[in-house]
Parts: sequence; C-alpha cells; structure tokens
Amino acid sequence: MKIAVIIEYDKEAHRLFVGGVNAMVKKIQPTAIVVCGKCPEWIAKKFPDIQVVKIKNHSEMWHEREKNKWADTED
Repeated sequence: MKIAVIIEYDKEAHRLFVGGVNAMVKKIQPTAIVVCGKCPEWIAKKFPDIQVVKIKNHSEMWHEREKNKWADTED
C-alpha cells in the first residue's frame, strides 16, 4: 500500500499543490491520500478510486476542544 501525505499552506502553496497532485498520483499510484487540515473536495471527486484520509490540524483540534469545553459549562 502506498500513501502520499499532502499539506496545503497558502494560496501559492495551493496552486503548487493542485499542480502536483496529478503528477503524484500518476507517479506513485497511491491507494490513499492523507490530507492534514482542510481537505479540498475536488480530490475525492477527481480520484474516486483513491481513499482520502482526512486528519484535523492542530488549530481544528484546538477549536473543537474549546467548543466542547464551553458546551459542557452551559447548563
């Protein structure tokens, strides 16, 4: 099983990311793509035979913990 890890940072990185995904898929033919942070919806649509694994980044996990912490105190 081959897995490619991809991280998206900013607009310029996004442009490079989009340009590189096709080359990556063609070259290593992964069975799964791991995306940390916001996952572009087009990846799963463009590559339906490749599993997309979504992992929350630190900021997303922090916001979720804070939201849950405040939800517990609202009674």
